[in-house]
Amino acid sequence: MKIQLEQINLLRAWPTIALRDGYHAIRVLVRIGDVPIGEVMTRSVRTGQLTPRRLARRISRKLGYAILNVLARDSIAAGPDALAQLSAEARESVRNVNLSAASWRVFGRLVEKHLLLATGLPAPWPELIHRARLRGDAYPTPPVTIIVCTRDRAGQLEGCIRHLLEIDYPEFEILIVDNSADPTATREVCQRIGVTYVREPRAGLSLARNTALAAARNRWVAFTDDDCRPEANWLRELVRKLQDTNCRCVCGLVLPATLDNSAEIAFEIYGGLGRGFTDVAYAPMFLRKKPFNPAETWQIGAGASMLLDAHLALDLGGFDTDLGAGSACPCSEDTLLWYQILRKGHSIHYTPRAIVHHHHRSTPDALRKQIHAYAIGHAAYHVRCFFNYGDHRSLLHLVYHLPKWFWRNYRRAARGNTKYPRSLIPLEARGTVRGAFTYAWVKARRFIRGVFVPGEKHSNASETIEPIRFSAFPAQPPMNQETAADDVIEYEPDAEQKPVRAA
Repeated sequence: MKIQLEQINLLRAWPTIALRDGYHAIRVLVRIGDVPIGEVMTRSVRTGQLTPRRLARRISRKLGYAILNVLARDSIAAGPDALAQLSAEARESVRNVNLSAASWRVFGRLVEKHLLLATGLPAPWPELIHRARLRGDAYPTPPVTIIVCTRDRAGQLEGCIRHLLEIDYPEFEILIVDNSADPTATREVCQRIGVTYVREPRAGLSLARNTALAAARNRWVAFTDDDCRPEANWLRELVRKLQDTNCRCVCGLVLPATLDNSAEIAFEIYGGLGRGFTDVAYAPMFLRKKPFNPAETWQIGAGASMLLDAHLALDLGGFDTDLGAGSACPCSEDTLLWYQILRKGHSIHYTPRAIVHHHHRSTPDALRKQIHAYAIGHAAYHVRCFFNYGDHRSLLHLVYHLPKWFWRNYRRAARGNTKYPRSLIPLEARGTVRGAFTYAWVKARRFIRGVFVPGEKHSNASETIEPIRFSAFPAQPPMNQETAADDVIEYEPDAEQKPVRAA
């Protein structure tokens, strides 16, 4: 089965979407300008075409309330001057929409009948939205280093860099960390295009990311993967959330680039990398929200779309080198860092407006390895939280909540109540057991060797490696802890914290 991916912008005229040969369904991303509202799925398109009328009906049923919320918010954000210039009829339309957002059940059909027009949103909405977005775009845009860690995928890396060069942002640097066995191909790509290159010969994503943190010349760093394709406004939308002065990390929305095979579709059913279409602010109290369940930090976002304070990350010791791809527990290095940031008293934001499109694993074997790796890393993360931070909820999660979850999902799959492949559930269970024991053994072995082998030490932070700048950027020394201390913004941890909402 193949699913065709499409997008529509409600500010513009809608096209009639034709179902391409070989595809069995259409998945449509709905936007209002640059703001994603949500997705709708249409199956079994008998005529081979998805007409605007049919699409409007599906959008109004699933996304009508979200559309009304966005329009109500933008009508207020446009300001009183913009509203005063509207005609009496236009002001009445604005009033109706604001009322509808507050009483959706009464005015549910308003969206389909009066707003979801094939010619685009009617007046005065395009003008109000434009003014609201202009008012909201006045915020600082500090220089950012975009980091891409890669290993033996020069072809995919080149496509990623081409998209990064088209990003709409005043000042940024692209830093490639080469973790390949043979650096020749990756280095040639970086030299030909003209971006900053760093070689990290030791295998492991966390090692590569730590090297990038040490070599970055800017305080704020944005991570993405070589199999991702960021949109032009990706960096602006990540930086937008830094208006919260206590924010030290921002995660964005990760959508599938294609759904052309069963492995990619199964990964989306598993949960994918997306975290929804609602802005969420995670304050430190998010860690203490539930007394018997661990804080679901793994629902905050994905490392494939992440803005991070490099100074704070280095101060925390960087990414755990025993977690992440290429290590003994190949996942959850970013989840652990988010946990540490929240424990430190900072906030983390999730914004669906910062979008990257990710190419998922395309074969069943690759998917099985990925799911197994995720389970290993997830269990290892809970072992770390229990032993290092005394979080008893992580132990309870491993011995009670996860086994219960596996059993419930297996029974649902046996009854045919889920589309998630039943064969992957035992794979996850085995990975969970393996991850708990593997991580504990790796840490214990390193501790024992540190005690009995003189001079042997271990640190999460990688050694600083001087970057090669093929680009036109002037050479600057890599960031270190001494320069980092001068740039830290003072803050009051309890001042004006935004409300917490669970993912």
